[in-house]
Amino acid sequence: MEMSQVENRLSAAEYFERGNRHLRDHRCDDAIACYDLAIGEHPRIAEFHFNKGNAHAQQHHFADAVLCYDTALALRLDYADALANRGNCLYEMGRYTEALESFERAIGLRPDLATAQLNKGNSLVRLHQYAAALKAYDLALVVDPALIEAVYNKSIALHLMLLEQNAEPQ
Repeated sequence: MEMSQVENRLSAAEYFERGNRHLRDHRCDDAIACYDLAIGEHPRIAEFHFNKGNAHAQQHHFADAVLCYDTALALRLDYADALANRGNCLYEMGRYTEALESFERAIGLRPDLATAQLNKGNSLVRLHQYAAALKAYDLALVVDPALIEAVYNKSIALHLMLLEQNAEPQ
């Protein structure tokens, strides 16, 4: 390797930080390239894979994001944020049962993740489990009383539950 190549080579941490800057600037392809370089240097750091997943998710490349989150989870089993983001991607892909499982695992690790409770409720609504969805929204509001989306989604779930009950033959 030539001296100029050695001098221009960044550390994995520097590639990671550069990727984070690109991600904040919504330059996802550049972020992914930086995360790949960081992963090439240190493939067993879960956060590198997690942030790469976030970049893919921001591009709506949900299947790629899930793979990144799965890798992060293989490296760190207790990574609640990776589970929650994995659930978000699975939800966007219409895989509501799998999304629900990810949200439940995330909540089991970090009960303070209000958005995981919220998105658990959203998954339950998609699965027509309205009573359980209402409970999830209530728990989200216990964790974060200012989470307006939980209030709004709870009202929708209640409305759907009532419509479904009224549609059943008497």
